Amino acid sequence: MSGWPDLVTTALLGTDRRPVPTDLDLGWGAVRLSPAAPDAPSLVLSLAAAHWAAARAGAMLAHRPVTPEAPTERLPLAAPPAQDLLAGLLTKPDPGLVNAWLSCCATRGLGAAPELWPRLAILAARNSAYDRTLLVETLGPRGLWFLAQNPAWRRLLEPAAGGSKTSPPVDPAAALAYAEHGESPMLGCAMILACPDPLSTELVLAGVRLVATGALGAETRKVAVQLGYRVPLQGWSDLTAWTGRDLQPGRPVPAVMVRAVQLSLDLIERTVRSRIEIDDVFADPPQEETRP
Repeated sequence: MSGWPDLVTTALLGTDRRPVPTDLDLGWGAVRLSPAAPDAPSLVLSLAAAHWAAARAGAMLAHRPVTPEAPTERLPLAAPPAQDLLAGLLTKPDPGLVNAWLSCCATRGLGAAPELWPRLAILAARNSAYDRTLLVETLGPRGLWFLAQNPAWRRLLEPAAGGSKTSPPVDPAAALAYAEHGESPMLGCAMILACPDPLSTELVLAGVRLVATGALGAETRKVAVQLGYRVPLQGWSDLTAWTGRDLQPGRPVPAVMVRAVQLSLDLIERTVRSRIEIDDVFADPPQEETRP
């Protein structure tokens, strides 16, 4: 058997002067020759590539960086129903609802399940609307180690940039007065949303009524979502019962905005119901009665 030395000689001399050897050891990455085999030069290149891969397979690396051992997880995980709810939220992720879940989880000192870490990391790395602080609090020491293993996720461990200046909060009384009597519905909504948490029921109701006027134009849906995140959950049943009054404004809604207004009001209600579902899944289980 002439083997690979003959193949090397063939490659050096050229296939016009020397035929390709046919007795190569298949264990070294050779391919079986057949009538449908490619032309001789292509065959030599294919054999050389296969042999190079076979020769390198299993070779020891010259240097292997030492990966720090993952720390022991000390953060208890949220209950399975809460984890299932988060998994559902992540299928069509809404930053506000995911943040609401993370907030409920972090407030109780609980953590997200490891199988959900990659999806959370991908979303937070792509969109700054996801609360990085809450994410870090719900991953625990082992989750933070997990993020550090991926260069694209390491920046999630850094403090959020503080360079952007935020406007001072608006006085709630001034926002309510403008929302009820001001000339610009959009400015009224902006003032309401700029008020500090928690928003009063009166403020949110004023914002909902501004949405119902249809005067917000292309911003109607955006304002509705933000109001849905700020609606007080205490005493909520549904939008109509919660407002306790007819939402129809004093002036007629522009015909082109009727559908958008209805969808936006529905969106407020769906957002609030999703927040209630998140809040309920983290509620303490009822205490079993002790029998004497």
